[in-house]
Amino acid sequence: MRRLVAGIRAGGGMAAQLIGLAAYAGLGAGAAMGVATWLTGAYGDSFLAAAGLLALTSIGVGSVVAGAAALAGAPGVALTGIGVVLLGLVASGGPVGSQVLPDFYRAVAPWLPAGALLSALKGALFYGGVGTGEPVVVLTGWLLAGLLLMLIAQAAGRRRATDAP
Repeated sequence: MRRLVAGIRAGGGMAAQLIGLAAYAGLGAGAAMGVATWLTGAYGDSFLAAAGLLALTSIGVGSVVAGAAALAGAPGVALTGIGVVLLGLVASGGPVGSQVLPDFYRAVAPWLPAGALLSALKGALFYGGVGTGEPVVVLTGWLLAGLLLMLIAQAAGRRRATDAP
């Protein structure tokens, strides 16, 4: 874990991190949709939409984790893991949706990546894209927040480098 966090901190700059995140998102989305298509038969016209949603989610969450790791190290990774993965998966409601969950989880589900992705995939795969707008905005917000965290970490690193004797 320490090597992973140190690699993200050193990482060869923000451009290298973004290239790595984009490659991870593209390959992960393609592999996930490839397996899903193999298991179910076909997704037809919805394949590219679903793959795009998976890629957007992957790069959004990945950028938040990278930014948190660059700012806070291992505790940043742990906090994003708890917030995004544990809380997000529970709040999304999974296949039953968040409607059957307590009020708190219903309130946060649309704002977390798992809930937004679930809503967007339902719209893309079953309803011809209807209802995907708001979840895409939320997922894009996660990406922008991650990029902002990465920029802050980069600026803080430069400042530490110039302040060092």
